[in-house]
Amino acid sequence: MLKFTNTLIAFCLIVFVSATKAQNNLVPDGSFEDTLSCPHIGGNINLAVNWFDPNFKTSDLFNNCSTGGYGVPQNFMGYQKAFDGGNYAGITLFWNSVSNYREYIGIKLVNQLIKNQNYVLKLYFSHADSCNYIVNNFHAGFSPDTIGYFNHIILNPTIKYMIRKNMMNEKNDWNVADLIFKAKGNENFLFIGNFDTDNQTSITLSSGSNQSTFDFSYIYIDSVSIYPIKNEIPNVFTPNNDGINDVWTINLKNSQNSNTIIYDRWGLKVFESNYPIVIWDGRTSSGIECNNGIYFFVINTNDLQEKGFIQLIR
Repeated sequence: MLKFTNTLIAFCLIVFVSATKAQNNLVPDGSFEDTLSCPHIGGNINLAVNWFDPNFKTSDLFNNCSTGGYGVPQNFMGYQKAFDGGNYAGITLFWNSVSNYREYIGIKLVNQLIKNQNYVLKLYFSHADSCNYIVNNFHAGFSPDTIGYFNHIILNPTIKYMIRKNMMNEKNDWNVADLIFKAKGNENFLFIGNFDTDNQTSITLSSGSNQSTFDFSYIYIDSVSIYPIKNEIPNVFTPNNDGINDVWTINLKNSQNSNTIIYDRWGLKVFESNYPIVIWDGRTSSGIECNNGIYFFVINTNDLQEKGFIQLIR
């Protein structure tokens, strides 16, 4: 019996290690939690380890340690709790009074992306309370290096994608933006912001009781991640924000009319997705963190019916 138990434990460890290696977040510190010091003034995104300002403007870091205008949840741009941890970043996408003014955040990925591999990029954003404008141009860009970037007012990455076509006029909650793409094979650096000129940018007036007098569009950004998309169905993940195996994801792109539901041990539905790429971060559909334990999934498509279990370990 002891021999069987040891064998079973060893097998489980092998499965767990394999799953974590396959699900590493390629964005180091995607939640801006690892900081050099507390930001008490603006333009200090570089205080978040690994992150930088690619065109030398004033991209901001907001931290719950700050006693100035860059605190969390209260800061000079409004009020917003962090989506993950205690920190988040902030950038200007458009400024009505300053032609083609742009702010960006950039980071070097843990590994270069693999050619023809499918990846999913995911982040959370929230419009700042004090802004009068909403910009629908929100991009992710990739480049093999950073040569020449620091002299550009508007960045022009080697590869760029629209993350969100409709940014939603929402100031009170975090919104998710995700992107599924196939790597070209030379992506080392990620940049986030608006890569279009003012003439190319879609702008609308914001609404709501929090509207103020700032004539620009400003967003908070948190929980940035890039994961390779695998066809296997993993049965273990650890959404503890350490950048390793933080999401449960499956690829159903080759099937039609996909529906995936996750239940807890009592049979209560905690998550549902009708997208071909399923990404579960260990939260309910309303954003509440699920407890450690066993969960059950049911996948239905035109040509696939699959049931199984997932072990969630924080």
